[in-house]
Amino acid sequence: MKLTKAKLKQIIKESIEDEENEMKANLFRLYFNPEHRQQAIELSNSLGTPINYNFFVGVNLPGVDLAGVDLGNFNLSGAVLTGANLKNADLSGADLSGADLQSANLRITVLNEANLKGANLKGANLSGADLSNADLTGANLASANLENAYVHNTDLSNSNLTNAILNSAAMYTAILQGANMKNITYDKYTSFPKGFEP
Repeated sequence: MKLTKAKLKQIIKESIEDEENEMKANLFRLYFNPEHRQQAIELSNSLGTPINYNFFVGVNLPGVDLAGVDLGNFNLSGAVLTGANLKNADLSGADLSGADLQSANLRITVLNEANLKGANLKGANLSGADLSNADLTGANLASANLENAYVHNTDLSNSNLTNAILNSAAMYTAILQGANMKNITYDKYTSFPKGFEP
């Protein structure tokens, strides 16, 4: 097959993008390890790409262990964090729009005021999580565990909650317009918005 100039440019571009993604993932691991944070900052500065709010957009780290880490106000939109351990992490105000958090452990995680628009949280464990004032418009929460979750003023419009576990979830001020709540599991302690019939 003859390589055209356009095809060659595309191959080079993809190769550079792969290297950048790998570098970003490595810096992410360093940055969120307190022992190596300064090293990550110095390394990123030396590369001319200082770590800032938008540095980790689209980072690809399936299965990463970030338990208890402070990711508050970071832009992680489009990040791939499938199966990640984010237990007890602080993601308040973080932008996780379009992020893939399928099967992630988000137990007791702080997600208040986070942007999770269109995020994939299928099968994620959000038990005891604080989702107050978060935007989960159009998010996929199918088979997610929201037991004991705090869902105060949370926008779940047009989200998919099929087969979700909502036992003891505080949802009395949640916005559920257009949400798919087929086959949800709930108990007498689940508080739905006034007038809402599950």
